[in-house]
Parts: sequence; structure tokens; C-alpha cells
Amino acid sequence: MRDTNRAGSSKSEQEEYLTLAASLVRAAAASEALGSPEDPVTWPRWQALAPHVLDVFQTLTAAPGYPDEALIAAAYAANRTAIYQAAQGLISTAEATHRAVLQVRLRTLGADHPDTIATRHSIASRLAERADYGAAESEYRGVLEVMQRVLGAQAPDTLMVQHN
Repeated sequence: MRDTNRAGSSKSEQEEYLTLAASLVRAAAASEALGSPEDPVTWPRWQALAPHVLDVFQTLTAAPGYPDEALIAAAYAANRTAIYQAAQGLISTAEATHRAVLQVRLRTLGADHPDTIATRHSIASRLAERADYGAAESEYRGVLEVMQRVLGAQAPDTLMVQHN
């Protein structure tokens, strides 16, 4: 994966390679064979994949001009990687990854997209996990407001966030 970022490639080749790499890391992160990032049985696989996901995601977000499809794919994989990081106890690292994913999702998908809302929910969870309860409550309330507007007050996911 890191070879896709190697200097010497033309701009169009680099964009093509990174778009392909984003698609591949998204497919890998979504694969049932890889498993859940929260399941300790799958952690060796996630440990192998995570550096590649983060490298592609960071490269795509470091410079403007990459296609939204590539950013969305890389953000999906990075978000799953952040869940793995949190499961490993790397709460602050996971929160930072989720926040970077949130910026991409807000720009490419919008604030009301389910993936954007889910990322905000993950950030609230990370804040609660590191005992920043005031910030967690504030973020949960923001997520709840969006979910009530988008999904309705009685939707199961809305009620779960309300409980949190």
C-alpha cells in the first residue's frame, strides 16, 4: 500500500493507485473473513491491516483533489480501524482517527448521513471511555438531536443514543 504513495509517479498515476488502494482497504475492512474489529480472535488480522488503512487514509486526506469515492472508501476502512484501536484500549488514538473520519464524512456525505451520525456516536463513546463525561454528554446530545430529526424519536437507534 505504501508503494502507492511513492514519489516519482505522475499525479494521475498516484491518484489512480490511491483510489484503487482505498477501494481495496474498504473491501478488506468490510470482509466477513476479516471479522469484527472488536473480536479478539480477529485482532491479528486487524493488526496487519490497520497500518495500510491509516496510510492510505492519511495520504488521501493530506492533499486536496482526490475523488470523493476514494475518500469515502478510505474513511469507511479508517472508521473500522478506529473501532479496532478502541478495542485495543487505544482510546485517544481511536478518537483522533474517528475525528479525522468525521471531517471527511461531513464534507463528502453531509451531517445527516447515517455513516456521519455513526462516527459522531463513536466519538461520544470514546469520550465516555476516557471519562470525559461532560464532552461525551454534549456529543451524545448532538447525535440525538440529529437522529430524532432524521430517523424519528422512536427509532431503535435513536432510543439507544438517548439511553447513552
